Amino acid sequence: MDNSLNTPNTTTYKAAEKSKKSPMVTLGIIIGVLSGLAVLYDLLKKYHVI
Repeated sequence: MDNSLNTPNTTTYKAAEKSKKSPMVTLGIIIGVLSGLAVLYDLLKKYHVI
């Protein structure tokens, strides 16, 4: 019998455990990505790409 379905993917599992312990880090990453996208959008508008 194949056990691979029952064993959690270690990387995903560790990431899930970390995000449970520190939701502020996850929130920080999300905010960072959003602000990065906002800056990129402003630059594209400035140079009339969009």
